[in-house]
Amino acid sequence: MDEPLRSFHLEALAWSVFGTSWFWHESMRSDWVSARYFFDKARDKLRYKLSDPSGTGADVGGYVTGTSMEKAISKMTTAYERCVRAERLPRMATRLGCTRHTAACSGTPTCPDRRSRKVATHPKE
Repeated sequence: MDEPLRSFHLEALAWSVFGTSWFWHESMRSDWVSARYFFDKARDKLRYKLSDPSGTGADVGGYVTGTSMEKAISKMTTAYERCVRAERLPRMATRLGCTRHTAACSGTPTCPDRRSRKVATHPKE
């Protein structure tokens, strides 16, 4: 079966990545950093049993197998890479005079090129 990750599975992944403390966020500089950290750690955790946090011992991700797992890992890798780009964009936006740098997470970061009056794509770093 080829189905997306269930919301409870994502919650359990977040719990396993960030823990139960609300203090974890103090070490994160931005939402992009937090999201990058989650996708980086969660994609590795998908391959292993994730016990139900309620204590039943059931594998929360037991329904994800074969191609479903590979697709989920691929999507998390894409999300991770987009977060990495989004973290870099404020520096690039400052250098290029751009204001719409958050479009990076959609995969199409653009800004006006003032010299040619065309829309330019950000260079990859």
